[in-house]
Amino acid sequence: MKKYRLLLSLAFVLAQLFSFGQDFSNKGTDFWLGYGYHVNMAGASNGGSQSMVIYFTSDKDANVVVDIPGVQYSRTYSVYANQVTVTDEMPKTG
Repeated sequence: MKKYRLLLSLAFVLAQLFSFGQDFSNKGTDFWLGYGYHVNMAGASNGGSQSMVIYFTSDKDANVVVDIPGVQYSRTYSVYANQVTVTDEMPKTG
């Protein structure tokens, strides 16, 4: 039993030595966003009571284009460094 504990401990030590942290980031230039059907969207002719906006921020000034090809929706937003920019409400149809 002691032998198995020693081997298990050694395995954990070796795993820590060869493990590397991940560098996850949400920085990029092309993002896709899903906006699926929900029960609150049913029954109302105007698309229901939901509304969706997107919040942008960046460490550098940027121009952001939001396109929804299915409904010919396109808006351009100026995002200033270290500030939050909020989009207009997204279309509820399409």
